[in-house]
Amino acid sequence: MKPAAGVGPTDEARCAVAHKLAASQLKAVERALEGHDWLANGAFSIVEPYALAYLEQSGPVGFELEPFPRVRQWYERLDARDATRRVRELIAPQRAAIMGV
Repeated sequence: MKPAAGVGPTDEARCAVAHKLAASQLKAVERALEGHDWLANGAFSIVEPYALAYLEQSGPVGFELEPFPRVRQWYERLDARDATRRVRELIAPQRAAIMGV
């Protein structure tokens, strides 16, 4: 993402460390979602938008969610919410400006 934002080249070593950490963390989230649709107490809560902000970066950086089916399903539930769509519409101009698109 750094090159797209104009802040320097990709640091592959740091990306590898981040990938390993993200995979480790998502394994824990995968377990937490077992038998639940949402992260906190089985109900949609403030936790979801915070976690979504991080998970949305998986696509742009090429982090594959296939090994985490519950996380992927959780993401799809969030993605389908009207509130998620409305927020994305609101931030689209700022994101485009940052990413240079």
